[in-house]
Amino acid sequence: MSALDDITVLELAFYYPGPLCGLVLSDLGAEVIKVEAPDGDPMRHYGSRDGEPIGANFKMFNRGKKSAVIDLKTDGGRRDFLALVSLSDVLLQVLRPSAMERLGLGRDRIQEANPRIVHCLISGYGASGPYADRAGHDVNYESLAGIPGMTGARSGELALSGVPLADMTGALLAAISILGALRERDRTSHGKFIDVSLTEGAVLANALQLVGVLFPGEEPGPRTMLLNGLFPTYNLYSSRDGRWFALGAIEPKFWVEFVTAAGREDLMGLQYDPSAVEKVRELFASRDGDEWERLAREHDVCLEPVLGRDEVLSHPQHAARSVFEQRDGSATHVRITGLEKPQADRLRTPALGEHTDDVLARIKTR
Repeated sequence: MSALDDITVLELAFYYPGPLCGLVLSDLGAEVIKVEAPDGDPMRHYGSRDGEPIGANFKMFNRGKKSAVIDLKTDGGRRDFLALVSLSDVLLQVLRPSAMERLGLGRDRIQEANPRIVHCLISGYGASGPYADRAGHDVNYESLAGIPGMTGARSGELALSGVPLADMTGALLAAISILGALRERDRTSHGKFIDVSLTEGAVLANALQLVGVLFPGEEPGPRTMLLNGLFPTYNLYSSRDGRWFALGAIEPKFWVEFVTAAGREDLMGLQYDPSAVEKVRELFASRDGDEWERLAREHDVCLEPVLGRDEVLSHPQHAARSVFEQRDGSATHVRITGLEKPQADRLRTPALGEHTDDVLARIKTR
């Protein structure tokens, strides 16, 4: 038995955060019914290649789910949806509150249909406050959390990381909150409304800088802090042959090990001296990447190469832990760390509306 194999989740979500949350619940054993409009989740076709009907991103985050087409813009569709709400344990929603209210499917109506349901809203800025109905994407949420303001070159030009940090953090926090609410319902028999803000998820990810104590010499900004390149001990360096390496020797013992292994005892004690960054940069540029990889293998120094996409997919550590589901020589899915490897039926991605008849039949036989 899986932890959530008696739980049914209605996923009224598209693109990334909501489906990632639903994927976590699915891999924990829940039945996740993805409610789609007649034209489907827009992510279905995003990034599809060679005439494939479904793109790789959609396959990754929607595997193991069921797809039911319900048109919420029609009276019949809304009736069917509320009937499914009454039969479900969780409603995972990404539509903005005002949109649901206009459809007659607001928070109060959902609770009326099923007082025991755990209703989780994932939105950019949260269900309250002046930004509640404001449009946005991950870059906007991260910006309100102050993250891009600390990312970039020393020259002051800002940069994007390429990772949708707010979306990912918010999705995982939503999954945790849903699990807690289900546990609470076991004791009280009452459902709960959960308000998850992707912006606040990004704020939490940035909490060390927002509410933490700065090191001497630090100030918020690109390459002006411990974790973004101010000091030599925690930084990115390029080897003589152009390969990049990440050094994370924060603790004194790791810095001592590194400078000793590198034969540069003159750098002893300079791990928090910003002026020593250039010296370490020159050190890395004096040797090829293979030499630095060998040093990392033979010494306890917190040093790893910065991998490219293909290198990540083929890395022996990831292979040993089955991080990627491989098919026909290429990776198709990423395993969610901490959870059991999903069964084969949880790796399949549903066609649009594949389970509509089966799902709606539950209403008629209720």
